Amino acid sequence: MPLAIHAANPHLGKALARRYAREAQAVCRKHQCDPFTIVAMVEYESRWDARAVHRSGSEEYVGLGQIRLRNYAACRKGLAQAACVAKRKQLLTASYNLRAIGAHITAARKYCARATGRRALFARWLAVYQGVDAQRGSTCNQRKTKRGWKDLPLHPLTARVIQRRGEFVRGEF
Repeated sequence: MPLAIHAANPHLGKALARRYAREAQAVCRKHQCDPFTIVAMVEYESRWDARAVHRSGSEEYVGLGQIRLRNYAACRKGLAQAACVAKRKQLLTASYNLRAIGAHITAARKYCARATGRRALFARWLAVYQGVDAQRGSTCNQRKTKRGWKDLPLHPLTARVIQRRGEFVRGEF
């Protein structure tokens, strides 16, 4: 796995890639996910730059997993609030951000199972994590029809992460 992280960002030192790999594996044990899933997600979100910050309108996304600050109660009243500034600082720490990614994966899975009554497959919960559902007006990459929930075609962002994860699993990096 350190090789996959290093392939995702060749500018990372090998020691740092090994540290990130150990931390991601611990997160995945706790949240029952495949470590290559996190490697592919983080490659897309920040290219393994723990200090990455992206602003879009009034939103701010930070750290390895580009976690949306307004996901946290401390940031809902404003990003300049002292508690939000402290949360931002935490999320800019790689180990904290990796744990937050795991927690968000678990939350997205639970949400998808509860909202649709269907299994929270990778493409379904990943659409929630990426914010694709908000853009499309879907729920867990699905639409409710008269016959029940129907999976939508994969959004290009979701497809890219799923494809990259497969490449990592097969050692194609």
